[in-house]
Amino acid sequence: MRTSHLIASAFALGLVHTAPAGAQDRPPPIFEAGGGYAGFIDESMINHAIVGAGARVYVTRRIAIGPEVTFMRGPDVDRDWVLTGNATIDLLAERDRRPRAVPYVVASAGLLVNTDRVGTGLYTARGRTLTGGLGVRIKAGDRVFIAPEFRIGFEPTIRVGATIGWR
Repeated sequence: MRTSHLIASAFALGLVHTAPAGAQDRPPPIFEAGGGYAGFIDESMINHAIVGAGARVYVTRRIAIGPEVTFMRGPDVDRDWVLTGNATIDLLAERDRRPRAVPYVVASAGLLVNTDRVGTGLYTARGRTLTGGLGVRIKAGDRVFIAPEFRIGFEPTIRVGATIGWR
């Protein structure tokens, strides 16, 4: 099954299992920053260190949307900026009793801008990016959490990282 079909299926499943909620039932917005690793597949894996930040606003009790910006540093002069819109679906609802860990599914789509050496000079190209994956928000305090996450998709192919977030 193609990655885009997996992402669409996961999002649809979350919509089916999520009843509409009033504003008072929605969790507060989330702000997060983090880093990790991204690997682009070429003839061999092209390794990148990543840092980024994002925000999520809950539109229902379990579905959140928001922007994310990521900077990726690869070998030599290989640099990437990624701007995406993300949708997350919490697999556990945070009602009156907040669970210690909340697993989630994430899907993102957006723009990737890559600069790298081509021949004797630098070349910048723009393209689309689409990723999907899984993560878990683990409580580290009353309003703070740590979230390891794994994504796979088109540009980059593999992404592993963690964020620190707050509400």
